[in-house]
Amino acid sequence: MAKELECGDFLAMINKKPVALEFLGCKKDKDAQLSVLRATYRVTGAKAGEVEAWLRKESGMAPLVFNCCGWEPKMAGYGYLPNQQWPNSHDPTLTNYQISMASGETLYSEREEWPLINWFYVDVELFLETP
Repeated sequence: MAKELECGDFLAMINKKPVALEFLGCKKDKDAQLSVLRATYRVTGAKAGEVEAWLRKESGMAPLVFNCCGWEPKMAGYGYLPNQQWPNSHDPTLTNYQISMASGETLYSEREEWPLINWFYVDVELFLETP
């Protein structure tokens, strides 16, 4: 019988959680019609640059760009970190956490204004199925 994956503070589980990130919770959800476990974090605008730099270095996430009404990774440039909950799977979609970072809706379109943004959010997703 396959091991049941646990929802939780994924970054803490793999000892890769930046101090500035606050864990908000984890739930089973959908991403593009596929089932995922999604852990959500937040960081203040003042610390967002540090977290973005860490995510870019550690996971390969693309830099954040201002798009219309908020900040998001350039061209859906998600990052990935290894999932240690399911180490024997040979399916890369199930063995990696997908990571993205974004602000909520904001009019602040310059990086220098990030401290004026209350929160940026980081989602760490573990896909439970493949397309």
